[in-house]
Amino acid sequence: MTAERLQTDLDNQANRDPLTGALNRRAFSLLAKKEIARSRRYEKSLSILMMDLDKFKQINDCLGHDAGDVLLCRFVAIANKILREEDVFCRYGGEEFVALLPNASDKLALAVAERLRTTFEAESKEMEIPDDSRHITVSIGIAELEYNEEIESLLHRADVAPYRAKNRGRNCCELADDIRKNTNNVPMKQTAS
Repeated sequence: MTAERLQTDLDNQANRDPLTGALNRRAFSLLAKKEIARSRRYEKSLSILMMDLDKFKQINDCLGHDAGDVLLCRFVAIANKILREEDVFCRYGGEEFVALLPNASDKLALAVAERLRTTFEAESKEMEIPDDSRHITVSIGIAELEYNEEIESLLHRADVAPYRAKNRGRNCCELADDIRKNTNNVPMKQTAS
């Protein structure tokens, strides 16, 4: 039993973000490829959410890194309550998270993203940023897997959308398909969150 427990601990260390407990990018990549293959095999829709916490740098600067860590863990807890068991959720980097939603069109994924966004907004109101009347929020991009699309392309399309949301004032969800149709208006990725 000790060897099994040790193996489980090692697997968790290899596949999980140590702070939030969410899957890490490595584990996400492996599971995403399997889900895409399953989606193609059974001709089911599959969508992705790319989530970026708004003003995260300001939180760390004004309230300290411990407050930033609390916020990250709070977001993961909210996401775990809202997402389904079959969804694949990961901390993608810093304050960015990704969720892969099997059997979900972009319209269904948008509804999930809106629930996640509004719940996070409501539950994080007590963590106000000093000298700023707005509260902590999240911007979310949504993309649905297209025929013969690979994970890298899907992630890229979804990754552009939160930056469009940030340009619109943050705290909103954007469909990647809307961005593709308006390729002349695609914003460059910002560095400010």
